[in-house]
Amino acid sequence: MAQVAYMKGESGQAVELKMPRPTSGGLGIKVDPENVVSRIADGGAAQQDGKLRVGDKILSVNGVTP
Repeated sequence: MAQVAYMKGESGQAVELKMPRPTSGGLGIKVDPENVVSRIADGGAAQQDGKLRVGDKILSVNGVTP
């Protein structure tokens, strides 16, 4: 499992979620220089989980702050 903490939208609340860790590749997201989700890959772990959205800001992944 991958544990992801993120902020919903620009001024949303901080949320933590667990999603299945893919056997290869990443979580299926692309982030901009400020760690805001700019793209969600078709068929990736993030799309399958359905909670992350374009515009959400990643705060940490598995307890590591980017």
